[in-house]
Amino acid sequence: MIADQEPDRRMVEVRTSSGSLYLYTHLDGAQMPHRARVALDAARPYWYGERCDESYATHILLDHLLKPGRDRLTDYGVLLTPSEADDYNGGQPSVVIDLPQRTLVVIPSEGVPHPRQVEAAISYLTAPE
Repeated sequence: MIADQEPDRRMVEVRTSSGSLYLYTHLDGAQMPHRARVALDAARPYWYGERCDESYATHILLDHLLKPGRDRLTDYGVLLTPSEADDYNGGQPSVVIDLPQRTLVVIPSEGVPHPRQVEAAISYLTAPE
């Protein structure tokens, strides 16, 4: 971790038809909702429409979500199972990207998404180009 930077731990769950991957950051968790939307925009051709390829969409999502930590040995990573040992919203993701359901949900630290956030996220994912 960068010495003068405050920890901001968050986790993103990427759900696929085969299971979930969890991405975490120790540094810039508040950026994860924005980064998730940017990643989804980049992956749009592969999770929406005729070229639907969930594996490639997941690859693009991982690439964009972990981009700031790509050259670091610490502070970002991938989990197959979330760990409550670290303080990631009580072991719960802060952002959930569900490719099969085409949903993006941002969960505040209180643990319950506001209905308008869910509604806006779903319309964002399902809106035609």
